[in-house]
Amino acid sequence: MQDKLLEKLTSVVGAEHLVENPAQMGAFLTGAEAPLAVVLPGGTAEVAAVITLCNDLGVKLCVGGHTVSSKGLSGGVAMVLSRMNRVLEIDHENLVAEVEAGALHSMFQQQIAEQGLYFPPEPYGGEGSSIGACISAGDLDCKSFLYGPPRTYVLGFEMVLPTGEVLNCGSKVIKNVSGYDLIHFIVGSRGTLGVITKVLLKLLPLPEARRTIIGSFASLAKAVQVAQIIMERKIYPARLNLLNAPLAGQLAPGSGPIAAGPQVLVDLEGFQNSTEHLADELMALFRLEGARDALCLDQPAAIDDFWRQWLQLKKAYHDAAQDRAIDFLVGPAHLAEALNGLEKLVADLDSDSGLIVHILNGNLRLFPSPAHDLPALLQEVNRLALRLGGNLAGDLGYRLKCEELRENEMWQEMVALTDGIRSRFDPKGILAPGVHQ
Repeated sequence: MQDKLLEKLTSVVGAEHLVENPAQMGAFLTGAEAPLAVVLPGGTAEVAAVITLCNDLGVKLCVGGHTVSSKGLSGGVAMVLSRMNRVLEIDHENLVAEVEAGALHSMFQQQIAEQGLYFPPEPYGGEGSSIGACISAGDLDCKSFLYGPPRTYVLGFEMVLPTGEVLNCGSKVIKNVSGYDLIHFIVGSRGTLGVITKVLLKLLPLPEARRTIIGSFASLAKAVQVAQIIMERKIYPARLNLLNAPLAGQLAPGSGPIAAGPQVLVDLEGFQNSTEHLADELMALFRLEGARDALCLDQPAAIDDFWRQWLQLKKAYHDAAQDRAIDFLVGPAHLAEALNGLEKLVADLDSDSGLIVHILNGNLRLFPSPAHDLPALLQEVNRLALRLGGNLAGDLGYRLKCEELRENEMWQEMVALTDGIRSRFDPKGILAPGVHQ
């Protein structure tokens, strides 16, 4: 069957867009398992043909914009959409763009910025992340408090179903749904319900001015205190983040080094006068609150370079941690309590472990050192989050919550519901074998 499958895949995408050599496939894959082949389709028709073939033969298939997770994909097919990378339309009058799913997120942002337009969500997986990955993951980023999560910007999509049929949904209007909202239901489905090939995105005007404020402090507690003072003053920037000292030391602001220690990072976007005023106010606040160092970036190139480093840092730690990252959320007012609780659980919180906090979202991402017993730490962090009215992120958080409440039936009902939805879209279960909703 393998020879037959490879022959048919070659007839669909061409020999030059089919990769069989394991060494060459490595450039397109993450994970330890090896698929039979990597295919790079050039359009929706080829995507549909590959999916139909895999469905007919019962072959597992996983999709990515530029790289694909090979988890559960042994003997299957990895589909990479990097050839489908065009910006098909930029509609200035309606503030809408139609983009192929394989387009690089960062390149799309750069292209529309040159035309005075803005797509706020951060690239999900760093600079190599695609628009399709952003929509498929549908995750919060550190700009979500001000601008809303990625799903806010999805007006429609083209998606190939696991049976090979092409589904078109949505249009260039903000409200085009009555009843169940299929458009936003697909966001965050992580490739389990179909393969997104095109996306219709809402855009915003490009902000008139930007400033980035970086403050270094003596302790994590002091950094959180300063961040909370910012919120108490009703200052809600595009980003308000915190890094512990080991991570902060890996960022290099363009205008020179900054004193060591945990850092508060503030990204201001808006009108010229108000942005300048807020930048001055925050610099004064940092100094008043005893910052070891404070820096204001006001040049676009320096600002872009700094936040590019931020994305690279997040991705590097995420990749290195693999399944060891602990991601949990609490109300922003409980961040100090959450941090105090973490410090009791993780003695090396400001030395060996990594910590990223999206302050406005109340999101803490801990990268514990290998010395920690991860299962035991997960249980303790889960109890901490629940005590503060929060939760661990994702399905893991829901499962641990059910375990803590001794509600196994509730967990089983949720699994049955999600599995039932998935099977309605994908009866043979060929898509995204490594994803368990």
